[in-house]
Amino acid sequence: MIRISILTLHFYDNFGSVLQAWALRHFLNSQPECHAEIVPFRPRGIPNYPYFTDPELLASFWDKQALFAAFRRDCLGMTATDGGEEVLSATDSDAYIVGSDIVWSREHAALHPAYFLDFVKPGAKRIAYAASQRLRAEDEPLAARYLPAFDAVSVREASDASMVSRFTKVPVQTVLDPTLLLTQEDYAPLEHTDVSLPDEPYLLFYSLTHDPAAVDAANLLTKRFGLRMVHYLVDYPAAVFPNGSGCFAFCGPREFLSYVKHASLVFTNSYHGTIFSILYHRPFYTQVTRGGMSTRAIELTGALGLENRRYGGWLDLKAATTEQDWILPEQRLDAFRAASRGFLLDALRV
Repeated sequence: MIRISILTLHFYDNFGSVLQAWALRHFLNSQPECHAEIVPFRPRGIPNYPYFTDPELLASFWDKQALFAAFRRDCLGMTATDGGEEVLSATDSDAYIVGSDIVWSREHAALHPAYFLDFVKPGAKRIAYAASQRLRAEDEPLAARYLPAFDAVSVREASDASMVSRFTKVPVQTVLDPTLLLTQEDYAPLEHTDVSLPDEPYLLFYSLTHDPAAVDAANLLTKRFGLRMVHYLVDYPAAVFPNGSGCFAFCGPREFLSYVKHASLVFTNSYHGTIFSILYHRPFYTQVTRGGMSTRAIELTGALGLENRRYGGWLDLKAATTEQDWILPEQRLDAFRAASRGFLLDALRV
């Protein structure tokens, strides 16, 4: 039995953050030779943002936090989630995996050396799986110090591979986000069956930014296809959305899966909003801009032959459709999934 510790960004109340953590742990524990757990580490430099000042919204946000806490407890197997360096020294595993998500960055991970596995004892494997980076020039000495000790390195974005390979002694492979290691059937036990979904067909508008152009585009699509709007922007003026619109901003990760699964159309600028639309074969439009956080969505849709599902401006909606042939994307995803699984199991030598 190979004992595996996963170091990731499990502590954000973000659908993608906790679902990628669940997916990696679930995949590893589905292998008879593996037992994987998530290290309950949270860097001290990561703040807790209040988000809302309105008492009613704040109360709903606390309810959402409770749903995420329950998910970590019940689905990630975590009785604690925010330990300091003491939980690192207490681990004793055969292999340590850092990833996925933006684990090598100041903004998301406080650029903590733990995400370079500085605490791992000699003899244990060091593996990076689907790691993302936002390293600045002044951060590179940290990568140069610790990455040469890694036994296997993979990144989530192909655009990161050449940069990271400057600091490694092993080839750097591009792999899938952990959520895509699994199929939609694997997520069925997580889906919340009691969530109150709209009775009529709906567009799920999952935007992580307050972009008026995105709101206008989503509203246009609801009118064109006769769909109800269900959005994520609870603090946005209600008047900008059609009458009768719903909001899923305060749901948990299990409810989120159900909202995506049953949507008639998804409009999103979220990477994991894009991923779960693909997994559930939901027609979608993912808002992209060149560079920045859109790079990962551009790379993923390009790899799967889904360039037609990108939204970069109004011209992209002239031929908007709720139809999508999933045969080629699934074929490409199956091949990419097999390679990604192979990297991980080869790194562990399972």
